[in-house]
Amino acid sequence: MNRFPVLAVATALTWSAVGVAPPSSGAQAGSTVTFTSERDYVVSTTHRGRDLTGTGALPDGYTADGVRARPAADALGSRGVEVLVDLGTPVYSMSTRGHALFTHHRGRLRPVTLRGRPFTLTTYAEDSDQGGFRCRRGRLLVDWFHLGSRRGDRTTYRLAGRRLVQVSRTPLRRPVVSRPGSCS
Repeated sequence: MNRFPVLAVATALTWSAVGVAPPSSGAQAGSTVTFTSERDYVVSTTHRGRDLTGTGALPDGYTADGVRARPAADALGSRGVEVLVDLGTPVYSMSTRGHALFTHHRGRLRPVTLRGRPFTLTTYAEDSDQGGFRCRRGRLLVDWFHLGSRRGDRTTYRLAGRRLVQVSRTPLRRPVVSRPGSCS
């Protein structure tokens, strides 16, 4: 009995259930996350025929349930590859979703850092605050907005090696839709 068709259907259903399109046959290979302990994981992808891996650790409050890696891309203009890891929702908030960003640096996938520490990107809508992020034209845009005061700000970063460097900070007068998928 041939089990490949069943596996293909199960894989397609799994991808659709998590809101990610399955990779097409001509597209770049997908990325994976494999846990080595409760908190530590290995992220893997293939880029230009080369297997790339790196390690990460879950931030406090997150569990391994639902963690997945998005397909690799060059969303931040590094001319290499970045992988967005969806960390899911933390145990303390159902309206927050966390993400880790990895970049190919010195032969490995390494966590993107801000001020020397791995940076957790979040999307959230709690009380009257909302925030999120997107990638556009080789930059990472991080937004925060307070609905009551109708004020917020956008901080724009560029990637230098594996570090995020702030480029600008501008005021926002209206909420902006977060688009994590633009970073993968």
